[in-house]
Amino acid sequence: MQIIELYIQGTKVDLFKDESISITDSIQNVKDISKIFTAFSQQFNLPASKTNNRLFKHYHNYDINNGFDARFKVDAEIKLNGVTYKVGKIKLNEVSLKDNVPHSYKVVFFGDTIELKDLLGEDMLSELPIDSDLDFDYNLTNIKSRFENSGDVVVPLITHSKRFQIANDGKYRDLDNHKLDYIDVKPALRVKKIIDAIETNYDIDFSNEFFNSNIFTELFIWLHRNEGFISNATEGGGLNTINNRFHVETSPEENYTYVSGTANQRPILFYQDGPDVYNEEVKCTMVINALGNTDEYTISVVSSSGNLIYQETTSGNQTVVFYPAGGDENGEVNFNVSITSENTFNISHTLRVEHYGYLVDEYREVLEEFSDATYNSVSNTISNTFIVANQMPKMKVFDFLVNLFKMFNLTVYKEDGTIRVQPLNDFYNEGVKYDITEYIDMSKSSVSKLLQYKNIEFKFKSKKTQLVILSDELQGAEFSQEGYGNNDWDGGNYKIELDFEKMLYERLTDTHANPQVLTPLTQGTFVDDKGSATIGKPLLFYPINTDCGDYDIEWLGDGSSATYNRPSQLNNTEQLAVNFGLEADEHFREPRGENLFSKYYQDYVVSLFNIKGRKVKVSAYLPLHIILKYKLNDRFIIAGKSYKINTIKTNLLTNKSDLELINDLVSVSDLEAGINPNATRVSDLVTKSKTTNSISTSWSAVNGSAGYNLYLDDVNLGFITGTSNVFTGLDSGITYKLGVQAVYKDALDAIVYKSLITNLFDTTD
Repeated sequence: MQIIELYIQGTKVDLFKDESISITDSIQNVKDISKIFTAFSQQFNLPASKTNNRLFKHYHNYDINNGFDARFKVDAEIKLNGVTYKVGKIKLNEVSLKDNVPHSYKVVFFGDTIELKDLLGEDMLSELPIDSDLDFDYNLTNIKSRFENSGDVVVPLITHSKRFQIANDGKYRDLDNHKLDYIDVKPALRVKKIIDAIETNYDIDFSNEFFNSNIFTELFIWLHRNEGFISNATEGGGLNTINNRFHVETSPEENYTYVSGTANQRPILFYQDGPDVYNEEVKCTMVINALGNTDEYTISVVSSSGNLIYQETTSGNQTVVFYPAGGDENGEVNFNVSITSENTFNISHTLRVEHYGYLVDEYREVLEEFSDATYNSVSNTISNTFIVANQMPKMKVFDFLVNLFKMFNLTVYKEDGTIRVQPLNDFYNEGVKYDITEYIDMSKSSVSKLLQYKNIEFKFKSKKTQLVILSDELQGAEFSQEGYGNNDWDGGNYKIELDFEKMLYERLTDTHANPQVLTPLTQGTFVDDKGSATIGKPLLFYPINTDCGDYDIEWLGDGSSATYNRPSQLNNTEQLAVNFGLEADEHFREPRGENLFSKYYQDYVVSLFNIKGRKVKVSAYLPLHIILKYKLNDRFIIAGKSYKINTIKTNLLTNKSDLELINDLVSVSDLEAGINPNATRVSDLVTKSKTTNSISTSWSAVNGSAGYNLYLDDVNLGFITGTSNVFTGLDSGITYKLGVQAVYKDALDAIVYKSLITNLFDTTD
């Protein structure tokens, strides 16, 4: 019997001698293929020993101040025979009492990946610390520059309220023959900048396999927070804003700078100053100097969770007092102060922050001052600035990530402190094999079909714009949708829906010279089926910098553009179109690139519906070296047959594991490529050197192979006979998936079969 140890917040806790702890391990479950699972335990009991009582701070007694906070999961680690088995979180559910005395604590263990939900909570995209260097003065010059050029913030040819066309004079005009106004379009942000902000704000580290690939780094989100004009535009209210944030000293936003008082005041934490403190408060006093201006302005103070703390519309010099009660979910005082006006003028203010509470001393209330400091605002000049964070679409950070994971069928798990994010096929391709035949309990097992579904449908939830609505009505099939299954099969229907917008772009014809002539201009028009401005879900797309040809776009005010950022479903390297189904590209008028289903879902989904697909349930007594080392992308070999892991439920007391396995069938793409999964794979693929545009690699020779196919981001580059290669023509700072595949030939030099590709993820310098 192995020794089980449980550590909570670094403390080794006491366990009942005969308490059963069962851990269920799963990451991609056929019961719900759109979700990412994590290891979790059934509820188990911990004795109310001195050690455990100290850890849980006698939770049953709610009169204790500064007691254990069961609203949060806390760090935990399970060890088997002294070796780490699982790292994650413990949740306290209940305390059992006997004769009004604590007897046991009921807890549940969760694996690491579950922490994303806990970390991100209810935070909105607009609360992320988007790099303020991306903000810019909102005017024609800057919009036009971002319309013509590439960068982290671009302006695509997507109009939010008006429809444009090629007019009778051959010019790009709206239906009232007006030129394009800079307020007719909205900027877009590189989605990778959102991932960067999430990592910064929550102190987490995502791996680079997918989030740093070309397919992802080229993806943008349209900054469409409200229907029609953005708040900075004259038609939208002419709102000018300055922002200052009070958080920790190293906060990347426009954080207040310390002037005098308690220098080490930040971060301010509620309920961290002793068990006898009560009525704790933070009092903030703003002294505003309008510098002689009499224009009206609005002061708004909003907590990090989006709750309004204070708001007032006033003018002139003012002294404002507010109380950011309670702090954020970590107990930290964290709020944003914004001052908005319809006019541009200078303003300055100081912020005094007093932190105090009350103590009971010999039955008297005693005021205890913890800190008192004064700060200057960093941003003082109100100007018509486009602040990227303020224009983010209305969506929670967690929901945004979950929809990205579903969009690209990404598998997410924690490894050595890093949250690894990989497409499912790449995740499974890294697995190794364990022959567990000798450990299987053959006295009882079962075999069943894999799915309880007859159809799986893939679609975008929101289609608010006129063209895509009309297309769906005329075509009788929804644009971008894909499905797999058969209505004659048994089971229900399963939907994978993205909470993103899907719109249809329009390539313009020259109605002046020849209606049959396609111009280089492809646009998006974000109006509803009645032609009115609308608001949908966040829109993701690829901006492709495109030459206008003979159709330069003239701007109302001054100048014209010879190039523009064309909105596209298809990425710049034409690897992927962000549609689930096969569709003709709106600009090229023909299908190009793979779609989301074929690239990220097809192999897995088709194997689940395969007539030979089975779910096998067996029990095994796995040795400790397998229990401690296996990963959920590994294969288990039983009597010569290979299986993928659906779930493993292990009783740590008895060492018995209940396995739910999927028979490992050759995928559709492997069949089409002539791959034999049992053929010896390339090993020891290593990076020898890198430059800004190349990666030099080498690998060990495979006995019996005639040579090797080379792959760059799943594209076959050709066949070589050597055991090294330099991949060239790469972009600096991008993560590439490099593949080397052993090829086996017969005497006539015909390819008989190939091994699986060995992937190497690496980044150029």
